[in-house]
Amino acid sequence: PPAQQSSDVLIALDISQSMLAKDVAPSRLEAAKTFIQKLAEQLEKDRLGLIFFAGDAYAQMPLSTDIGSLMLFVRNANTDYITTQGTDVISAIELAGRLFNSESQAGRALIIVSDGEHHEADALIRARKTRTEGIVIHTVAVGTAAGANIPVGKSGAKRDFSGQTIRTQANEIL
Repeated sequence: PPAQQSSDVLIALDISQSMLAKDVAPSRLEAAKTFIQKLAEQLEKDRLGLIFFAGDAYAQMPLSTDIGSLMLFVRNANTDYITTQGTDVISAIELAGRLFNSESQAGRALIIVSDGEHHEADALIRARKTRTEGIVIHTVAVGTAAGANIPVGKSGAKRDFSGQTIRTQANEIL
């Protein structure tokens, strides 16, 4: 059989504080890490890259066949890496567009792994535009619609400015 053409796949991992919620055991972030590690094993013939995002997006690893490095970055991901909080899906999509080599003949895909909390209304518009540029976007929602509190410290929960406990719920992203 003919050799399978490799693809370029960027994985955008949400590392916002809402990913610490424990409505998925042991937490949304840890469940997302496990998913990415299993996915990377299935995509070992492709070039993979990694983006971390919360209130902004940062390239953590450029496209590479070095799965070991990707796994290391994923295992070490935590919410302290980005001080600006939120879930800015648009910044992750735009960064992915810049990281892909437009000259490459490989297929291009962006896999967004997030709870989708507080995403912008324009994210769907930006995703459609990205599709016209030849980049396929897949989303993986982590968390439940029932949601959970965002843990702080050993036994606390994140609170808003009025002192109310913040409850986070997973939302469909795109």
